[in-house]
Amino acid sequence: MLTRSAFDHHAVTVARYRCFLDALDADGRSQWDHPDQPADVTHRPWTDRLRRPNYYENPRYDAHPAICVNWWSAYAFAAFEGKRLPTSLEWEAAARGTDGRLSPWGDTPDSVRVNCADTWVGRPVMTYQAWYRHFAGDAVRRAGATRIDERPGNCSPFGVIDMVGNCWEWTSTGLQAHLFTTPAEFAACLRELGLPLATHHGDTPTLATPRQDQHQ
Repeated sequence: MLTRSAFDHHAVTVARYRCFLDALDADGRSQWDHPDQPADVTHRPWTDRLRRPNYYENPRYDAHPAICVNWWSAYAFAAFEGKRLPTSLEWEAAARGTDGRLSPWGDTPDSVRVNCADTWVGRPVMTYQAWYRHFAGDAVRRAGATRIDERPGNCSPFGVIDMVGNCWEWTSTGLQAHLFTTPAEFAACLRELGLPLATHHGDTPTLATPRQDQHQ
């Protein structure tokens, strides 16, 4: 049963993630790592993708969401705080509520409540392909995540803020190949996001889902 206490009410902040960074081993790994984490993966943010190079050092961004971190880091951070990542189904239930609404606040689109690619591209971006084509280059450099408390109206029935827009959020289960045009496109997306990749049946790539018994 999903309850209000099952989810953090806001995205992980820079301040919270900085505490995790301070607890890392010298090589950037940690005691909370997933058992299948590749040897070359660390939990330090992808600073080359940050619009503001001092994002994780400047206290000005303490209440902004932690961004530019890979899936393995999200897993380890959750364990660091004594939690676990939600499954994609749990995440969707928390966002849409028991009535299956289209958006966390209801069924009526409201761009004022959302910081998203549409805002920066100037038109609706409906698919990953469109996002990658029109937003992932120059537009994403101009865009930026805002404070976690900036849009209180973007609130789900369970009291979770900003489940639409502002930043991408990791789950323990996730991307499916059927959402993409070609297997190669799907694999490229996984590599770009730092996701684990497994290959099955005719070399069609799939997301390597962590073993459920590893969750805390």
